[in-house]
Amino acid sequence: MKSWHGEATVGLDFYAIGHEAIYMGSESNEGEGEDIAKNLSEGITPAKAMPKDTETLLLTTITRVSADSARYEITVTNKNGKDENDETMQFSGQASFDDAYGHLKSSLGENFEECEDNYSIPRASYGSLWALTIFGFLTWLFYSLGDSLAAEGDELRGKKAKFLVSVVDTLGQTGVAIIGGSLMLITAIYLVSRIRNPPAYKVLHTGKYKASGPVRVTFNYAILALVWFFLVRAFF
Repeated sequence: MKSWHGEATVGLDFYAIGHEAIYMGSESNEGEGEDIAKNLSEGITPAKAMPKDTETLLLTTITRVSADSARYEITVTNKNGKDENDETMQFSGQASFDDAYGHLKSSLGENFEECEDNYSIPRASYGSLWALTIFGFLTWLFYSLGDSLAAEGDELRGKKAKFLVSVVDTLGQTGVAIIGGSLMLITAIYLVSRIRNPPAYKVLHTGKYKASGPVRVTFNYAILALVWFFLVRAFF
């Protein structure tokens, strides 16, 4: 059993990898978090040392592990019945990332094959461009609805979806612009980070693993371009 911890948004995150399971938990109180880290380093089992809401993933349910060396993230895909779920572990640096990945690879054994999947810039940008498109469209939609409400008043309120109207009434056009603009700015910053440093994955998998090739990426961008075309026509 080996364990690691790193800074979370609030407090500390904890990960432990044994021969049967992965344990993932967090503690918002930094003092208690440091005690947990100490207990784990001294060999106390996760069941005793980690918080009560710690999540346990049995190694036998894992179907794929994707380790992004550019961001020190390890994403574990596990199968629960017919459903597949992803859980991500974020490490503080290269040393702890490499150590955790190596230990997990050893624990999973020979049934898992290893390959590399290095993203091209177009492939790394695709998801963020979709997010920018969606946030931009929703910001325009709510902002335009504010204009309609101001022009048509109560008559329009009875025709439009009550949820949309209540959001615009509460936030106002300025609030809509600020929130929508902030979401788009955050997404744009994330997009730039992926362009500058595209994901570089080491993948542990069972069976066949096929990365998205140029044909698939081109097809995805063709769909995105078609969406942009219709949105531009709607705007103008």
